Amino acid sequence: MIKVSILVPVYKCEKFINQCVESLFSQAFDDVEFIFYDDCSPDASVSLIHQCLEKHPDRWEQVRIISAQQNSGVSIARNRLLVEAKGEYIWYVDSDDWIEPDAIRLLYETACSSKADIVSFGFYYEGISRCATVYHYKYKSVKECLKDVIGNNWGAVWRFFFRRSIATENSILFPVGYNVAEDYVFCIKYLFHVQNIISIDVPLYHHITYNTMSLVATQDIHSLVHQYEATIIVEDFYVKQDPATVF
Repeated sequence: MIKVSILVPVYKCEKFINQCVESLFSQAFDDVEFIFYDDCSPDASVSLIHQCLEKHPDRWEQVRIISAQQNSGVSIARNRLLVEAKGEYIWYVDSDDWIEPDAIRLLYETACSSKADIVSFGFYYEGISRCATVYHYKYKSVKECLKDVIGNNWGAVWRFFFRRSIATENSILFPVGYNVAEDYVFCIKYLFHVQNIISIDVPLYHHITYNTMSLVATQDIHSLVHQYEATIIVEDFYVKQDPATVF
């Protein structure tokens, strides 16, 4: 089994994709696959991935680029990536973000040494001013993390390193048709099935918010509706659970 699958949905990110891909291919970790899902991106994003790959010929056999027949949205993209993944652990990386050097090795070795189902870590939040704010999260238990995410405190899929089998064995997917909050639903359902969490008190991820083409930057009234509906999905999910197993 491959140790780690890096999963990257690609859509309208040509100004940022090079930094993202370079940070991935430059990692000092070999037992990894990189899967990109081209959601019919109308720009040069995919061409730039190929250009970056030419500078890292040792990564050729580790890279797959899946091309959608039509633009299907981020949930379908992430679900397809999960189906395609073969790694023991998976990490979703947004195509306009990037990761710290040696991040994959640190996450994998930490997960293995602690037998963790999920790993959380710090991250840099880079806004329009290009000044980074560092966020640190140190969870003592799964329930502490779950309460935090339910409180809508960074329920983003990119801020966790997941054991793939938890998602596949429990049929945990991203709700289709949502452009925002779909990862909030995934994270909460995933955390419900987790036995062991470990936190790394080191920022490993750079979350870029000044991409004017991103889904976050182009939110409208439909996005607000999706956020509300995602909350309803989570509420319905927990209503069906044994209260003693939740909190």
